[in-house]
Amino acid sequence: MEAEMNDNWKSLRIGVTGAAGFVGARLVRALVRNGARVRALIHHTPLDDQVEIMRGDVSDPGILSDFSNGLDGIFHLAGALGHRGISERDFMRVNGEAVSTLLQQARRHGVKRIVHFGSAGIFGLTSGRKLLREGDPGHPVDAYEKSKRAGEEAALAWQAPPEVSLIRPGWVYGPGDRRTFKLIHRIHSGIFFVAGKGEILQTPVYVDDLVEAALAVYLKGKAGRDYNAAAEAVTVNRLAASIARALGRKDRFIHVPMAFVLPPAVILETIFGLAGREAPLSRPRLAFFRRGKPLDTSRIRTELDVDFPTSLDEGMAKTIRAYRAAGWLS
Repeated sequence: MEAEMNDNWKSLRIGVTGAAGFVGARLVRALVRNGARVRALIHHTPLDDQVEIMRGDVSDPGILSDFSNGLDGIFHLAGALGHRGISERDFMRVNGEAVSTLLQQARRHGVKRIVHFGSAGIFGLTSGRKLLREGDPGHPVDAYEKSKRAGEEAALAWQAPPEVSLIRPGWVYGPGDRRTFKLIHRIHSGIFFVAGKGEILQTPVYVDDLVEAALAVYLKGKAGRDYNAAAEAVTVNRLAASIARALGRKDRFIHVPMAFVLPPAVILETIFGLAGREAPLSRPRLAFFRRGKPLDTSRIRTELDVDFPTSLDEGMAKTIRAYRAAGWLS
């Protein structure tokens, strides 16, 4: 299989935006390992890999023109995340409008294929108990979710060339991921509770499995088609228990009714927000327990023969070993 992949990529010049991010950096390494020549677009965070580096704002047409020139294909991962301090306008500029700009510049320079990384955030407010399929109506709530939906709509409506396919990851985790590390660190500290019953579903996906899925979408995905990418759906209780076991902790947690924690979360969010700081308890932190976005992955499995072989327990064990080796956990 690896030799086959090498043959597929050897002659290609591939660009990766957001190449210094958690997923982007792993994707760059996989492309290099498979023999592709890689051009990486980064903003601030440095990238250690020995590839062609470009720096710039992903919403700058001139930067995107220079970046696209001479490429066969592009993986578009760059975007503004849901951090405090980013305006609604900037979210839309980076996550929405920049997608159209990239596609236009890629067409000018003869790029043949693009894989756009979408977000389960486009589904917005959900029950958290029903698997979400491609094409299901979304109800995005905040500026981040609305901007990601705008970017997805631009990508899926694009008429080739270049051909555009979209991959929509579940809850991505693995060595080097700082988002999941916050959850792992809280469980490691012993100060962790489950808000609500813990029955909301999430669909975690180990980062290396996601990268392999993205490579398959590039090679075999249909133009104008979106593909959910994640492993099996698990409850919040199951996810937290897997982390606890990998840490050597007890996998039983105190459950606190959501009605008890939501009002103080709103108050703390407001107080800390005035100081420009992240609150220890807030609605975004509670979203993990309140607004699961479990993805149905039947399409990518059946159409592209993609599997996600790393089990949750195996992936969490690998991740926590890497955190310990890096000194992130004692």
